[in-house]
Amino acid sequence: MDGEKEKAQEEANKLAEELIASGCLDGLNNVLHLMYRLNEYDKAIDVAKTMLDLFPRSTRAKKNLAISLYRKVIFLKEKTEERTAMATRAIALYEEVNTQHFVKGCCNLATMYVKVDNFDAANNIYENLLGQEHLCDADKQLLYTEYGHCLYKCNRISEAVDMYIKAVQVPVVSDNRDRCIKNLVSLVRDGRHNRGDEIWAFLLDLLCVSCRHNGRKLLLKK
Repeated sequence: MDGEKEKAQEEANKLAEELIASGCLDGLNNVLHLMYRLNEYDKAIDVAKTMLDLFPRSTRAKKNLAISLYRKVIFLKEKTEERTAMATRAIALYEEVNTQHFVKGCCNLATMYVKVDNFDAANNIYENLLGQEHLCDADKQLLYTEYGHCLYKCNRISEAVDMYIKAVQVPVVSDNRDRCIKNLVSLVRDGRHNRGDEIWAFLLDLLCVSCRHNGRKLLLKK
């Protein structure tokens, strides 16, 4: 396994060198995503910074550096001066590229505000997103999930529960939905919330609906 990872790292480094030498932004996303999968966040940041130096006015280059910094900040679990500095830089870049029309970008920006303890700014972003109409189901689910995480960190647990439930109710099967279910289960299993009975009832009903749906599919196959 280590040999495979080393080979993948060499390939990523080679692609990064070729990309920088080409002086072209095409292919930057692919190189960075490969580095993300390898947890090579520092190298991804270096590549993104180099490309921004080559294209200082490029919105795409700024956005990719913001994402690279965001991923590194998320990877760093403990709060340090380094993490705070990276989050602050990511905030500046996200605001510069104007992410207001992209739910994912706005959620990333809000998360960075949480990392620098600016919960009011994060809350304002989420509230503005909640007021937007015509969001697709996937964006709604992402919004509810991320806002739930933010509320939980602010110790607004009951409101976080509401967001997690709303995320689960969106008819999209995703990792976000699974995380919300896991968070709800964790809250009631550990007896950490006075809405435990309500949450359990919701989860049990969810399980019954899933069983009925799967049973119907099996019957139709027969």
